[in-house]
Amino acid sequence: MPPVVLFHYGGFDPLKQHPGLVQAGPSIDANDGIQVTQPSIPLLRQLLGSNGWPEQGVLLHYTDPFLLRSIPLLGLRQWNGPRVMACGDLHHGPAPIDTLAAYLQQEPHDAVLLTFNPAWLDQVRQRLSVPVLSCPPSFFRYPKAKRLSRPMLNLLHVGTIGPHHSRRREVVESLIQRKRIAFATSLPHQHSRLQSFMQVVQWLSTFRSTTT
Repeated sequence: MPPVVLFHYGGFDPLKQHPGLVQAGPSIDANDGIQVTQPSIPLLRQLLGSNGWPEQGVLLHYTDPFLLRSIPLLGLRQWNGPRVMACGDLHHGPAPIDTLAAYLQQEPHDAVLLTFNPAWLDQVRQRLSVPVLSCPPSFFRYPKAKRLSRPMLNLLHVGTIGPHHSRRREVVESLIQRKRIAFATSLPHQHSRLQSFMQVVQWLSTFRSTTT
């Protein structure tokens, strides 16, 4: 059976791995998946073939408006199989829905899955001519809160503090330095994150069976 090819811009993530799935992208180590130095479908297909994988299957393209503006994946018309975009961070940058719509006109996909921003679902559906689904937070699902019998006053930051979040970093560092309230950061719960990604893979399998 052809694989599900997860194209993304991060490093290899074992929590996203699943039988029949191969991770590909510019930051993937060649020992773990398919390292695609340039975001190009013809290059991806060539590398899949040279590594013993079929050059077709379900393509899950994980991206966001920032990446669509800076280093977009090109050549989607040359992919043989369903093309599904998992799009996050619609709240980042100028006119993100315009960016998404313009990209899809040039690089068509068969469906779009919003991994964040469920409140924007209707707006995105109005702008796009392909099915748009939303299952936030999909790739990143956090543990459910449990009420304590004796509540504690703590501030928990859940999210990324990377090179593109300078203002967020300033706020977090200021809160830590003040020490007026207990403060901590947290990563997504690994088991819940894996289960959520498995749901996406199952949805893709259904999508593939209905389009072949």
